[in-house]
Amino acid sequence: MIASLQNETDVPPFKTDNELGDYVRNFDDVYHIATDIKTKIMVLNSNPKAYNLDKMLSFLSSDNSVFMFYFIGIDFDKVLNPVLVSMFHDKVLDYTIWQSHWAGRNSRGVSQLNGAKIKELFSDANPTNISLEKSIEFLKNLIEL
Repeated sequence: MIASLQNETDVPPFKTDNELGDYVRNFDDVYHIATDIKTKIMVLNSNPKAYNLDKMLSFLSSDNSVFMFYFIGIDFDKVLNPVLVSMFHDKVLDYTIWQSHWAGRNSRGVSQLNGAKIKELFSDANPTNISLEKSIEFLKNLIEL
């Protein structure tokens, strides 16, 4: 699904099916952006599913593709400020768990996010915390699975 806004106040269309991201948009036919919207119940430590590893590698194989997470934290009495981060944010890479036992044949599996650690993003989600070296190592290890 390609999203387009009529004006700046429109809510962008999104859907929550089994695609890689809930919100997909092309910018100037140059950048292809997919964003997965995740709610985080702050009192739970569950590990939410992040993405299918093969789908992610396929998506990232296209030039100028960007995958992000949009976290919405829900506490007892309030909704925390949402956080938009790259999948290559240092903390997101540290908190990504690969699971091959959920995979079918000829599949690398899926990833999960360490739910207890994701809470840290709400207090320190500096979008510039991306290490090129760490990101490259993450992708190399993913490809080798």
